[in-house]
Amino acid sequence: MCLPCLRQWIFFVFPSLWEGLPNALIEAMAAGKTIIATDIKPNREVLGTEQAGVFVPSEDSAAIAAGITQLIKDRELALRLASAAQERALSRFTINRTVSVYTDLFEEILGRRAG
Repeated sequence: MCLPCLRQWIFFVFPSLWEGLPNALIEAMAAGKTIIATDIKPNREVLGTEQAGVFVPSEDSAAIAAGITQLIKDRELALRLASAAQERALSRFTINRTVSVYTDLFEEILGRRAG
């Protein structure tokens, strides 16, 4: 992702149909951008159930436009969502937490094999 470009954006629209781990979404969240994303499982897992972004149906450009319009009209909501998204990204997707999660997973797998 173009970081100088990301700094200039107010919103990050992520109209993905399928994702594994949506890294670009995590980067935009960490940068404090207001998120508009398709309502697919990986995006929900990253953004969470709390209000950290606007979810829209997949392949629905009118819903994306409506989400953008809503956030342009309600700047306070946009700022709250951006703050919640940034807080979530910085608390859940740090390198230390990621290493810890993988370490726990590997230990669990190795423990199963040993037992």
